[in-house]
Amino acid sequence: MAIDRENFKRLKEIKSTMEDLIEEAGNIVRCSGDKHEYERAKAYWIGHIEGALNNINPYDTTMAQTIKALNPGEEEDEDFDDEEDDD
Repeated sequence: MAIDRENFKRLKEIKSTMEDLIEEAGNIVRCSGDKHEYERAKAYWIGHIEGALNNINPYDTTMAQTIKALNPGEEEDEDFDDEEDDD
């Protein structure tokens, strides 16, 4: 089931408003000077809302992504046990 063009446009406006508001809320918390609370907010409720709005979450990562980030240029090896046996 599809929605009409007007409702589609309105949903996009609502999403944009929500993005603006979450950015403003984050700035308020950040400007409070309490770095710990800002990091907690960013890692939890701000991150979750941003992720839900844009299908991304900067704090979500897989182990494979971490391994790749720590070893740029290395090919991914699906079987790490083979490398350990060579020693």
